[in-house]
Amino acid sequence: MTKLKGHKGLEEKIASLLGRPIQIRFPGAQGIGNTWQVTLGIPIGSKSAPDWQDIEVKCLTFERNLKQGTDLTLVTRTPDWEKLRTFGITQASFFHQIDYSYIHRGRSLFFTRRLRYIVSRDSRSIDWYVVPEGFPPTEPYSKAPANVGTHVFSWKIEELLGKIRRLSITLVKKKGNYPSGTITPARSYVVNMFQEKFTELLYEGSIRYELRRSPEKGFSILWNKTETEASKKYGGHPCRDSWEWADSEFEKSGGKWHDHGTGFRLRRPVLNSLLALVDEILPK
Repeated sequence: MTKLKGHKGLEEKIASLLGRPIQIRFPGAQGIGNTWQVTLGIPIGSKSAPDWQDIEVKCLTFERNLKQGTDLTLVTRTPDWEKLRTFGITQASFFHQIDYSYIHRGRSLFFTRRLRYIVSRDSRSIDWYVVPEGFPPTEPYSKAPANVGTHVFSWKIEELLGKIRRLSITLVKKKGNYPSGTITPARSYVVNMFQEKFTELLYEGSIRYELRRSPEKGFSILWNKTETEASKKYGGHPCRDSWEWADSEFEKSGGKWHDHGTGFRLRRPVLNSLLALVDEILPK
């Protein structure tokens, strides 16, 4: 593995790879990202620190159109379950969207369940609230949760970003799947992570908190069976009690969940607008 030397070394390495097919070396949801990091010479790790010095390295796939593809996960974080449990909110009720959910109306994001957050520009924080059952949907920057709900905990935006100062974003064309499939890096950019811009995107809903959990590979059949049993056992399924029971039985039977990066994700159209030509890495 060639050792990179500073920011310039990373950019030079990416430039040398543009347009060249790379075999996908790892399976699963993180396989492409891990393949890209290893190819660059960056060790794979789950630590909260940036991937390389103060740069977070991201790899996004597309099949035909560069501007169409997956959204970008910027920050992963799960709530404080100990505090939420005092309100009857658990992982099962959260991930199955009994207590947390959202809908879209036009370009706005509306929260519809008990657990909601608002983004504070002044304090640069994300404040979480529990609102009463049946409380009307509100947008993330609405002050209604603060006026009606109970404050549970806060996340400082600077703490979410940590030491990340720049994003390395490479768009790769995906062909096939592991182990014989390939990714071909087509375009690559370096984006400055200004805290003010991050806060603004959070405030307007361009960056939104998303739930991304599913059964681990090989456990989908077990989960489907468990859910069917829950629907027979509980007449009001789906509800808090039925999901709690189903999750418990699923894990007792050896089932495992995979969190695909529950956290804050940047919408692809907004990301496209941030990728400026001046920040593009050109092929060698």
